[in-house]
Amino acid sequence: MKKGQKLVTILVLIMIYIVLLPTCILPFFSRYYTYIINPIFWTLLAILTYHFYKKVKIKNKYNRYFAKLTFYISLAFIILVFLSGFVFGFTPTSYDNSLVGIIKNIYCFVVVLLLQEYIRYYLINSVRRKTKVYFLITLIFTLFDLALTFRLTTYSILNHILITTIPTFSVNALCSYLAYKKSLYSSFIVKAVLTTTFLLVPVIPNFKTSIFIILELLYYLAIYLSIARANKNLSDVDNKIKINKNKGLKYTVLTIVTIIVSFIIGVFYFAPLAISNDLMEPNLSFGDMAIYKKVNDISILRPDDVIVYVKDKKLTVKRIESMTSRNGKIYIQTKGDKPNTLSDYLITKEDIIGLYQFKIPYAGYPSAIIYKLLGRV
Repeated sequence: MKKGQKLVTILVLIMIYIVLLPTCILPFFSRYYTYIINPIFWTLLAILTYHFYKKVKIKNKYNRYFAKLTFYISLAFIILVFLSGFVFGFTPTSYDNSLVGIIKNIYCFVVVLLLQEYIRYYLINSVRRKTKVYFLITLIFTLFDLALTFRLTTYSILNHILITTIPTFSVNALCSYLAYKKSLYSSFIVKAVLTTTFLLVPVIPNFKTSIFIILELLYYLAIYLSIARANKNLSDVDNKIKINKNKGLKYTVLTIVTIIVSFIIGVFYFAPLAISNDLMEPNLSFGDMAIYKKVNDISILRPDDVIVYVKDKKLTVKRIESMTSRNGKIYIQTKGDKPNTLSDYLITKEDIIGLYQFKIPYAGYPSAIIYKLLGRV
């Protein structure tokens, strides 16, 4: 089979899948789509791609350098996004953070994204006229993403274009560009690092979708400009690869920043929370940073314990007033330490995030001020 026929075969299979997705698969087999149908389709297509192009040699000595550049920009973007949580607050993620849940999500989302980039990489680099194929593959992969999101969202057409279509096309255009420049590792990082981060962390910034989209588009633009600039100055890249000064210092700073950000977003057993009200005074004052440990077993909780829980998508700190059992389910009444702050609602095991341990006075003051200005108290 000729190269052109191989390319057409794979693209036709993807197009058929795109047509079947909203018309047959999602309406009748949506229950099996995420965990069975989609992973199997892309796995089989990746196997077919490998069979077609296993003899194709694609070399780029700058692949690792471009990947390193992409990783640093991605890390900076992740840090910026989660630091913004101190401005807009945090909300629990919708993903399952149990070990089994994490494994399932990585299999269903991250692995599938890597398979897609592997296929994209060989399709673009399998022909001589890569420019035409670049635009065609970008369009097809964008259509696939939109075929799923268009059905799952309830936005108006204009909002769908702004919130879904533009970011989807942008990331696919970037990944196609990275494949065009023979930087497979970079496209892996763009797709896998961010997705894996959001699958692993228990909380995410609670900002508006429009703000995240702006940050996301700036992130894609930064990678494109960095790779394009490096590609135009390959002699400088050669010198940087040879010299590579201050490697130890660079990785030390990178490690420290990663640990700090991981603590802030709650990756570890202990996590911080800025106090943005006075309900717990005098024990917890406005601007204090409360440190809490995560709780999975509420049997360790007792009345008078101070807990962190979710209420209206916000993390709240209050003291346990009482615990009652109804039909085998435990309901908890909470209150603040100030008079007349008894909650008018009950919480359950599913709402509880952690158990308060200690505070760092004034450490959360900047975040608390911003919460108050934004009306998120």
